[in-house]
Amino acid sequence: MSSMIEGMTLRKLSPKSQRWYLRWVKRLNGFLKRAPATATAEDLRRFQLDLVERGVGRGSISAAVTALQFFFDITLGRGELMAK
Repeated sequence: MSSMIEGMTLRKLSPKSQRWYLRWVKRLNGFLKRAPATATAEDLRRFQLDLVERGVGRGSISAAVTALQFFFDITLGRGELMAK
């Protein structure tokens, strides 16, 4: 997580945005029951479907996708996962 925090700080994300990004990555961790860095494109699709099924609003789902795009693209260099 420290490299994610560094990346967010370098890009001048507000402290509030940083907290939300970290919360979404932790929520993915809870959904997967393993490290988010091990997620596959299918895992991410299932996570998004789970959010919809739980009644999470469109704005929150959009925020989750943005946070996870940052995590996979900027932090891990695996942006192709979110492109799918």
